[in-house]
Amino acid sequence: DYQEATKLVATHEGLMQEQVLLTNGGSEAIFLVAQQFTKKKALIIEPTFSEYERACRVSHLSVSHLSLQQEDHFSFPLEKVLRKIEEVDVVFLCRPNNPTGTVVDIEDIKAVLEKGIECQTTIVIDEAFIHFLPSHITDLAFLIDHYTNLVLLRSLTKIFSIPSLGLGYVVAREEMIFQLKRSQIPWSVNGIVTSIIP
Repeated sequence: DYQEATKLVATHEGLMQEQVLLTNGGSEAIFLVAQQFTKKKALIIEPTFSEYERACRVSHLSVSHLSLQQEDHFSFPLEKVLRKIEEVDVVFLCRPNNPTGTVVDIEDIKAVLEKGIECQTTIVIDEAFIHFLPSHITDLAFLIDHYTNLVLLRSLTKIFSIPSLGLGYVVAREEMIFQLKRSQIPWSVNGIVTSIIP
């Protein structure tokens, strides 16, 4: 159950252990979340990380897309997203977005979350690269206790340069973490093994 590591992450985030799930990198987190919405409807804001679409296809979600426009400097189309939320069960966002590097404003995030609550839509926000942003741009963990429909995905692989370890985690309400944990294979998170050769 990785209790010690989970406790450390939860303490760092200012959350309870029950709101954190360690995963084998960001990819496992994405696939675990998508699995919770099997045969339902997803919205993906693109261009973005291709694993969202792949995970949705594996779990037989119907996927619709909204495209960021280069001529608009890939700005977030808030009004279009709010309208589209009414039609889907889950939305995948990336903040900062991969590959555009754009960051959705906190007020826009709150508007999306509030619309999601109204429509019973879960908002999944991938913050795999959040640690690379300037310190004045905050992550979204502080919103977890305010929005029951928020799921955050994090990766330690990038910031600590540990691709061979593949370590990430999900931050969400306790009920969602419980469901994700039930779907996770045993011994999902690997470890670093060192050997001494004489």
